[in-house]
Amino acid sequence: MTFLFWKRKCASTIYKKMEIGIKHILLFITIVVFIGVFYSIISKRLYNVGKEGFDLSSMGKGSTDMGSIGKGSTDMGSMGKGSTDMGSMGKGSTDMGSIGKGSTDMGSMGKGSTDSRNPKPVEPNTAKPDAPKHFEPKNDSVPNTTCDNNFGDKENLPLKEYIIKACSNSAYDPNYAQPVNVTILETRIAEGYRFLDLNVFSSEGKLYVGYSADNKPTLTNVSIPFTEALDCIKKNAFVKSSMKLDEGIPLLEGTQKIGPSIRDTYVEYPMFVLIRVYRSEKSTLDIIEKVMDHLQTTADSRYYRRGQGKNEEAIEIDGCTPLSKIKGKILFVVDIMNLLQIYTPIETPTADQIPEATRKHLKRFVNIYTAGNIWRHAMVNKSAPLRISDLNQPYKTNLFNMQIMYPSTKETTNPDAHNVIMEHSIQTIVVRPYLTDTNLRAYTQLFKDLKRPMICGAYVHNYIKRLEK
Repeated sequence: MTFLFWKRKCASTIYKKMEIGIKHILLFITIVVFIGVFYSIISKRLYNVGKEGFDLSSMGKGSTDMGSIGKGSTDMGSMGKGSTDMGSMGKGSTDMGSIGKGSTDMGSMGKGSTDSRNPKPVEPNTAKPDAPKHFEPKNDSVPNTTCDNNFGDKENLPLKEYIIKACSNSAYDPNYAQPVNVTILETRIAEGYRFLDLNVFSSEGKLYVGYSADNKPTLTNVSIPFTEALDCIKKNAFVKSSMKLDEGIPLLEGTQKIGPSIRDTYVEYPMFVLIRVYRSEKSTLDIIEKVMDHLQTTADSRYYRRGQGKNEEAIEIDGCTPLSKIKGKILFVVDIMNLLQIYTPIETPTADQIPEATRKHLKRFVNIYTAGNIWRHAMVNKSAPLRISDLNQPYKTNLFNMQIMYPSTKETTNPDAHNVIMEHSIQTIVVRPYLTDTNLRAYTQLFKDLKRPMICGAYVHNYIKRLEK
């Protein structure tokens, strides 16, 4: 009996050990299979990343925010009173439709918005300025724009395709004894700037163009009458200047003698005039109404309008407007952030807080707004590098939204325009021409070499690529 009991006990122990061994083997097999599947998935993912590359548009080169663009970043609070940042818009985002027709809210991509995917960088071929090369992009990554323009004529592309020479505080230069004067404004026009900035305020019932470091001008002794500024623009915008520019101005450095220069061609392009208004916080004056009244009484055939008398209103333009439609025209621009800072409570800066009468006055003279969904404040972290996007349309790029970068009051230098254009596809970089730094020289050299104040993005792309080699 003892032997039989011992035999059964041994058998039971062996069976238990075998059972445990089998469980360990099954667990080991399960782990091996899991590791194999996991390795297969990771390997495939790494292969795809290596093959396709990272999407820099979604990364923004490290998710660069508006402040981190550094030199030349857009100072949202610098447009007028307060310090309204984009995040403060909240649910009351600016509805452009309540200011001008056909526009949507601040957060939307606007007319011309596309799929968020962007073309992958493609190495360009060497190209001459007057013959941009086109490159073969990946078919599955080219965004479809909403503009149905003909992209075959470099002088009649949609507006969003052009890099525009632009300057801020266009009648101001601290190097003059009188830092705000008409001569400075005339000089900027002669230099080929086609986006001018006038900081307008009112004193004793009259309008003035002034300057203040905080963008709150009030001193009439550091200003010129608004009438004189407008007269200067109308007189000089479309007539070749005989002004002899100072040799220190970068525009004249190494001027090419072959073919027309920018001083010959600038008169062929439209003139954008930004009306940036200021009034004190306690003021109830509708300064936009005063601007509108002044423009009505000094009406000019070159203002882009339709109708007559009280029915006259501005013709709105957008990124798809062909250049040919606005050549020879003066186009008035207003910044939405500026309006919100002047006309709305800082707690609820929304378009519906702007008085209805003011919105009607805006419709009479404003051709296009910045900071809306058409001509957007620069969105660095959502912008892809500039590329030529269509083999069959060599002047068509991935500039599918108009963007503008105003200078920051916190920066003491101009932005690196080459980097801003190439890495972030920002077309309008508003420089301070009185800061004659290296970046300004490179900026003015670009327009001088390509001999135009508005240059199609394809030319600029190839020009900068050649300089990088």
